[in-house]
Amino acid sequence: MNEAQAAHASANRKVALVVGGFLILVFFGLQMTAPGLRITFRAPLTASSPGEVYFWLGHALLLFPASCLLGYGFGPLLGPQLVRLRGAINSLSRRELVLGLLALFLLAVAVARVGRSTFLYDFPFTDDEYAAQYGGHIMASGRAKALLTLPELALPSHGLYLKDNYVATGDWPGGQAVWAIGELTRLGPLVWALLAAIPVVTLAVLMRRRLDAGWGAAAAVVFLCSPMALMLSMTSHAHLAARAMLAVALAGYWFAEQRRSLPLWTLTGLALGLGFLCRPLEIIFYSVPLLVWAVVQSVRRAPGYSRAPLGLVLGGLLPVLLMLAYAYAVTGDPLIPPRLSHPSADDLAAVTLWYRFGANMGYNTFMLAIWFLGPLGIILVAAGVMTDSFTRLLGLGVATDLSLALFHTNMGLHAVGPIHYSECAVPLTIIAVHGLANLLRGARRHLFDPLPIASAVTVALTLGLGIFNLTHALALREQASVQSAIYGWIDRNVYVPDGRKAVVLAQQFGATWFHIPGMAQIGTWVFEWRRPLLDLSDDVLILHDRPGTEELLRAKFPDRRFYRILVLAQAPHLVLVPLNGGPPVPWLQ
Repeated sequence: MNEAQAAHASANRKVALVVGGFLILVFFGLQMTAPGLRITFRAPLTASSPGEVYFWLGHALLLFPASCLLGYGFGPLLGPQLVRLRGAINSLSRRELVLGLLALFLLAVAVARVGRSTFLYDFPFTDDEYAAQYGGHIMASGRAKALLTLPELALPSHGLYLKDNYVATGDWPGGQAVWAIGELTRLGPLVWALLAAIPVVTLAVLMRRRLDAGWGAAAAVVFLCSPMALMLSMTSHAHLAARAMLAVALAGYWFAEQRRSLPLWTLTGLALGLGFLCRPLEIIFYSVPLLVWAVVQSVRRAPGYSRAPLGLVLGGLLPVLLMLAYAYAVTGDPLIPPRLSHPSADDLAAVTLWYRFGANMGYNTFMLAIWFLGPLGIILVAAGVMTDSFTRLLGLGVATDLSLALFHTNMGLHAVGPIHYSECAVPLTIIAVHGLANLLRGARRHLFDPLPIASAVTVALTLGLGIFNLTHALALREQASVQSAIYGWIDRNVYVPDGRKAVVLAQQFGATWFHIPGMAQIGTWVFEWRRPLLDLSDDVLILHDRPGTEELLRAKFPDRRFYRILVLAQAPHLVLVPLNGGPPVPWLQ
């Protein structure tokens, strides 16, 4: 490059920096518009607030191009640093790589655990999490279901399974088992953070073997920067466990093929089986291409697949038997788990296939495009999906997983990404990293400098998606404040000088927060009160206020003080009334 060309390139980079900075300012300036950038959490499932739509459009049309321009502008500084970093990672010894993986795992655990504490205030963000935690308490006691010790109408029962005076959680057993492990080991929510970190390390190991250690580190960064991966990691949803097990299964699948190892095929089957215990339908639909391919290649006597069917069956058999045993213990029928024991409220015959395609499959495809990596993810996945037979299988698995949406009408939340397809973040990361490698390789082949591309992608991941992640995490904190404020108000005012415990009678939690104007505007996907402990030892039991329940509960808890939360249409909206005497306490926030 001669002097004139260098000066021209330098001027272009300066213009790119100015325009990129301007576009970022424009994004934040959208807060002053009528929709603003405020993200809210309200039904129906496929609804998005105007601020949320502006936020998504602002990321796609402003932050992403701004990040690319800034990456190009900082290319001469950032590009060589990336080259040196990759070289340094690739030169690490085996011992240093192991220590690096350990550090990466601990970092991912810290991000998930601190994120949950900081942005969710350690509250669940859906009723499913509360229900799974309740099921974990039951499992930790060595049972699949527990004797119902409260009047059925008084128990906050959303997500629970009630039959013959017994109660269980109406969800799959995997998430409950995780909570049971957390209770028995006293790790509590930390066990979910450990699960959240497994895909980070697994992807790094897999991509190191498929490409090199530098690309393994890149895979970890891509996964951690993905909004759908990062936001879910802060929760205690069963999808976290399923995602972790799918990551192990995909790595095991590839290593088993390369090493022709029966134990690795068995490990793969076990991981898929454990994921099946958490999210059976999603895991089955995603695994179909992988399983069919393994069987076909085994029949064709292809190298690496001769023991695949045997290993997959051996590994997956125990989890399947556990699922059958759990269903039998709860419902009395091994083929009908509690999750499927009640007919769906949505009659599939009443909605057309086109409706399910658009409102469910199309909606979740749209959400994946937004939430994986946004426009960057679309580019990288398109560039990487056809790399080899493994990436093609991964992409086909995402497609078959999405096809599940044609058979039901539960679209799922998108508060932490398309939650029914949370596991797809793992295969999409593998494909995306290959896509980036292909783009850089293609640039070199056509005599283009790959460093500006690498720099643009780096800035898009860290700055563009960093703003996306921080903005949405703050929105999650705002919805968590609904629970924090209401429970804090109750705990502050249910004060008993003599140490007597209390029972608070209330309407459903959703009916409570919905009558507080500010909270109704924010919204939350939690509509039920926290569940009581199995032994009912809670200092404050919050139970439903239904006709006749007060008398039954007073007879059961003669030593407790009783309170009632009155919901009013006008200010103060909530009033806590001591039923044993004392002044009522109005909601003052």
